[in-house]
Amino acid sequence: MATTRGAYESFNTNGFETRLTTEASAIDTVFYLQTTQGLTSPFYMVIDPEDIGQREYVFIDGNVTSTSVEIADANQDNRYLEGSGASSGLTHTAGTTVRLAPTLQHFEDLWDANQVGSLMPTKLATRIVSRAKSGMLVLKQLRSGNSFG
Repeated sequence: MATTRGAYESFNTNGFETRLTTEASAIDTVFYLQTTQGLTSPFYMVIDPEDIGQREYVFIDGNVTSTSVEIADANQDNRYLEGSGASSGLTHTAGTTVRLAPTLQHFEDLWDANQVGSLMPTKLATRIVSRAKSGMLVLKQLRSGNSFG
């Protein structure tokens, strides 16, 4: 199964750290935070990053409000990602640290996307090819002595 979650288009923020304002149960897909300022979905977050047994990597791909972040469609596959302290069953108390940091999943997703195809968006690639073709046409016209004017 490919590990790509679209994270090659994910957002990250240097130095972002906040805390949970309510307990996050083992099956929650909405997390309530002190702040979400600067966050844009999708992104990876680490809950309780300093506790190896409680650490959890989560991919957030749903709504971001001023006080919460959400996993789209209640997708449990976005919780307990590789590197988490357990594969299920983690509960996090209010006040637990939440941090954004580069994760293994960022690099896996970039690599998977690169193996599948270009990281370049289709519209941009089309524009570049189109401009390259028109540039070659201009060059061909110049070489044949055609004038523009």
